[in-house]
Amino acid sequence: MDATAVTRRQYLASTGGLAVLGLAGCSSGDGGAGPDGSTVEMVSNGDGHHFHPHVLRIEPGETVTWTLESGVHTATAYASANDRPDRIPEAAAAWDSTTIAEEGAEFTKTFEITGVYDYFCRPHEAGGMLGSIVVGESSDGPGLAAPQSALPEGARTKIESLNHEATEGESDHDH
Repeated sequence: MDATAVTRRQYLASTGGLAVLGLAGCSSGDGGAGPDGSTVEMVSNGDGHHFHPHVLRIEPGETVTWTLESGVHTATAYASANDRPDRIPEAAAAWDSTTIAEEGAEFTKTFEITGVYDYFCRPHEAGGMLGSIVVGESSDGPGLAAPQSALPEGARTKIESLNHEATEGESDHDH
């Protein structure tokens, strides 16, 4: 079966739930290992709307899978191609999952270029539903710049937090 067409529940069922063991020992800064790389959950609950983890660290060539746990969300790069300020590496291609509304549905993207990639959920950007993917070792670039004034206040606040976690929290989130 094609891994991109498998829901997280189907994957866990097919592994007898053993895939969960790969998450043991990971802190909140690490995504869980999925069939093709790392996983980011898109969640709506009593605490609001968020990506989990907020900051994910991967190596070049790894694939990230966004999985809809609840709500209606997108995973959209901060890039001029998406009518937003550029907050991804210059040579990187922008992405937009479009609206994901079916629980368990997934969107995948492979990251080849080292750097920090900031992304957001279109319906929940103003509320701070943002995340960062840190690919390889990165200490500068648009994804670590101060938040642009054109962004909603909630997004600016979240970017400041993501920048701090991406640079200061690195040792706190390694396996």
